Amino acid sequence: MPQAERLFHICRRLNEGARVSVRSLMEELEVSRATVFRDFELLRDRLHAPLAWDAADETYRLGQERGPGARFILPGTWMEADHTYGMLTVLQVAAAVDPGAAAYYRRQFGNPLKQAQAKRENRGHGLHEKISVDLPRPSSQAQAALRVIGPALMLDAPVRLWAAGLADEGETVLPTGLRLRTDGWQLDYRRVADGPVQTLPLAQVRSAQAIGNLKDLVPREMRTATEPR
Repeated sequence: MPQAERLFHICRRLNEGARVSVRSLMEELEVSRATVFRDFELLRDRLHAPLAWDAADETYRLGQERGPGARFILPGTWMEADHTYGMLTVLQVAAAVDPGAAAYYRRQFGNPLKQAQAKRENRGHGLHEKISVDLPRPSSQAQAALRVIGPALMLDAPVRLWAAGLADEGETVLPTGLRLRTDGWQLDYRRVADGPVQTLPLAQVRSAQAIGNLKDLVPREMRTATEPR
């Protein structure tokens, strides 16, 4: 078991108010006595966990922390090199399938992972040259509309759409899903919050416009709406 997983296990037990012994951790984590002591040493000396030793029952617990309401937590998310590579691989596949609705969020998540790989000098770059998925791509018009539809879908927010099958002046709808079928991308939506789900080929969407609070909720890079035609 990687050290990061062991530390999270130990901290979860301690934060639950448990008193943990070295022997119990050796059995739960299937590691040696020396490994458990090294983990406690790292928690105490480098991560400043307020560990307290009870000699009577030979267990560790969390002691008093400084400041009112203080509670020790592990910093950030720790990942091994193979975890990072695996997540980058999944993101690469997602990039090939995604019609553009979540491009901003993939970049925000993928870039730090690539930087972490580079800093550790781990292999795994150039995934775009190793993995490819050939799927129908939306038209440039539909791609532009997705800059609004994508955030609305993820935030459960309504948008105004101009498309074949909707009113000429546009209609306010609630996007509920994007599906890829053999005949192309389909947009699922509701005309009212509790109404039936309807389906519209993405190729028929001419334009989309953010309404209400959606303009303030989505990242600046994804706010641009296409002009109604």
